Amino acid sequence: MMIRRLFLFFSIFVFVLVTVTCQTTTTTKNNSRTFIVDYPNDRFLKDGQPFRYVSGSIHYFRVPKQYWQDRLKKMRSGGLNAIQTYVEWSSHEPMPGQYDFDGQNNLIEFIRLAQTENLLVILRVGPYICAERDLGGLPFWLLREPNITLRTSDPRFLRPVNRWLEILLPKIRPLLYENGGPIIMLQVENEYGSYGCDLNYTIHLRDKFREILGHKVVLFTTDGNGDGYLRCGHIPHVLTTIDFGSGTNVTKAKQTLYRHQEFGPFINSEYYSGWLDYWQSNFNFVNVNPFIETLQELLDNNASVNIYMYHGGSNFDFKASGNGGDENYQPTLTSYDYDAPINEAGDLNEKYFAIRDLIAQYLPTDSIDERNIKAVSEKMSLPPINMTFVATIFDLLPFLANKTLSKYPLTFEQVNQAYGFLLYQTNLTFHPTNPAILSVPGLRDRAHVFVDQRFAGILSRTQKYFNLSILAHNGSELSILVENQGRCSYGCINEHRGIIGNVTVNHKHLLINWTIYNLPFDEHSFIDTVTQLLQSKTTLQFESNYYRIPSIYIANFTLPKLPGYPLDTFLQTNGWSKGVAFLNNHNLGRYWPVAGPQITVYAPVPYFNRAPNSNEIILFELDESPCWYDSNNNCQIQFVKQHIVNGTYAN
Repeated sequence: MMIRRLFLFFSIFVFVLVTVTCQTTTTTKNNSRTFIVDYPNDRFLKDGQPFRYVSGSIHYFRVPKQYWQDRLKKMRSGGLNAIQTYVEWSSHEPMPGQYDFDGQNNLIEFIRLAQTENLLVILRVGPYICAERDLGGLPFWLLREPNITLRTSDPRFLRPVNRWLEILLPKIRPLLYENGGPIIMLQVENEYGSYGCDLNYTIHLRDKFREILGHKVVLFTTDGNGDGYLRCGHIPHVLTTIDFGSGTNVTKAKQTLYRHQEFGPFINSEYYSGWLDYWQSNFNFVNVNPFIETLQELLDNNASVNIYMYHGGSNFDFKASGNGGDENYQPTLTSYDYDAPINEAGDLNEKYFAIRDLIAQYLPTDSIDERNIKAVSEKMSLPPINMTFVATIFDLLPFLANKTLSKYPLTFEQVNQAYGFLLYQTNLTFHPTNPAILSVPGLRDRAHVFVDQRFAGILSRTQKYFNLSILAHNGSELSILVENQGRCSYGCINEHRGIIGNVTVNHKHLLINWTIYNLPFDEHSFIDTVTQLLQSKTTLQFESNYYRIPSIYIANFTLPKLPGYPLDTFLQTNGWSKGVAFLNNHNLGRYWPVAGPQITVYAPVPYFNRAPNSNEIILFELDESPCWYDSNNNCQIQFVKQHIVNGTYAN
């Protein structure tokens, strides 16, 4: 132990000596900027002066771009001197070699905006980020490589990682603090000690970061508050930090950290303002008083702290993850409100003001401008909107561009589809008993089953329903619509989606010769398909035998000509069951009010068209719509002022 301590001290001494030497050299220049770790004194030095940060997490990919500056301004007004954000690889490289840094994915603009608001930036590059995002932010196409092992030194994983970092990091380098930008630190991987212990992998990432960004950049790791996490999460010559929530014994946490890094600042990189939330579960709240008490104890211990989340935002599109694996798979909500100080719609709550008042006792506030900060923005409500039936899922099939013929079921990854749905169809070629037992043991994650295009039942990984009694005959058409409810972001990230393995009837008849239809329902392809349907000569009418067949509904509406409209609002789908909502080509995300606890879906101003222009909303309803209970087949939705993320939930 003593030898290890001496070796560690010598390594730190050499590192500090080199860093301070670099700093001394650069400070002779005018306007030099330095940010280093002063290991012997357990602190940071910013431009040669002691420094610590109180930052907050905000994810640019969860907040409409038009709101970035508003949220950043509110964070600075709340007393923060830095922000923290992940970089989501899957958004920037949706397909191999296809890069996107524009619009909503303009990471560079987001970082520049933070700088204009006098906020430093802590960048969590990954490549894995967790964040309750599909596959932990890794692109789905990695799983197309047979037998790949993610988050390891597997060359099949490292090759695309290297390629990605060689695209991303050169864009980041000009934004480093030393180069005039706001970025003071970059995280390597994310909570790796909770996943693996492949030091070759994490050292490779460290060296790749330094190769491209230089040796002055401050790199750090984040891991849970426990020896088991830190043992494998720590990377030599990289600053180690931990994460924990309110009520934790701060003294013991500090001791735990220093058992794995004897020198350096005490940092909580994820001090939890709330917690992640799942469908069919209670919404998690963190009370203000214990939160503030532990935060104060951290600040009294001279800690630097990042509040996770400070503004959670929304899981638009299909980007929400699942967690838990085979034993306890749970999909996360569309809302990522997180009980954060700035709620999903950008409003300030009690926690925000309590944090602001506490920070003012520890950090200078002379440069904070609180003018033009509105605590709660006005919301709008609209009269009920009647939805019109367009077509069932089976009516869509002639308009779909992609389908695959395969002897056995294929996964989402095998048919090169990231998100959405797959429809598997085959015909029975034998005389089954009635009722017969359909078995889909490899289902990921939820399926609607139809025999001869009539609803037969639902299979669910969450509920562990993998067998279904059906009535069929020789020649019956079997259709299985499978929903990807979100790849795991934690624990089970090597999983594929769709039907994994075989489908049988009565546990002995193997079903083969499948037609697999791609239904990605990404914003452009889905809207294009609906447009083709509406423009076709086929006139489809809502019929009673469409009971519980997934269907598309549409409505066009114009906002009232009122001052300030449009305003933020929330989609309420009372009477509807489960589906996806699109507003003017924007995927608002999944709705599932019958499951709860999220009852409404956030619809921000930038997604609306001002009067006199028309707005279009489309629902893809998987189960039951209000049409079944209204003699006039009037299916209504409504935009309301009140957001409900903590409603009742099915259990």
